[in-house]
Amino acid sequence: MPGSGSSQVAATCHLITASIRPGLPEWRGLLYSPAMIVRLVLLFALLPAAAQAERFICEGQEPRWTLEFDEATGRFGFPADTEMEVMNDIPAEGADWPRAFTLIGNRDTAIVLLERETCGEAPLRAHILTQRGQTPILLTGCCQVAE
Repeated sequence: MPGSGSSQVAATCHLITASIRPGLPEWRGLLYSPAMIVRLVLLFALLPAAAQAERFICEGQEPRWTLEFDEATGRFGFPADTEMEVMNDIPAEGADWPRAFTLIGNRDTAIVLLERETCGEAPLRAHILTQRGQTPILLTGCCQVAE
């Protein structure tokens, strides 16, 4: 029957298009409700972030400073602790490392450059450009990736 294959395809296409049109059966309407769509969007938006979430713990001497941050927030101690937001995480052009992070707080800003270079016992070397008033300051130290 040459016509039966094409009629089956047409019937299948009709079923597929009917399933995405308004007036769906009640159980299918639940799948396309605004609340379900919001839940699905949030779930898929959070999955990559959860899989890639890293927390860095950094410190340096002379002058003494500390920095802990993840993909969203951080705390920079130089000389007093400042809560900061991580605004950017930018890898090197064409590579995953080094990475540059921009952190902004109420009293401070910091541009953090992390390199995969052994630094004492730590696997990462850190360079932080910040300021005190109008004076730029370059800090150096080491970072660990928190487990």
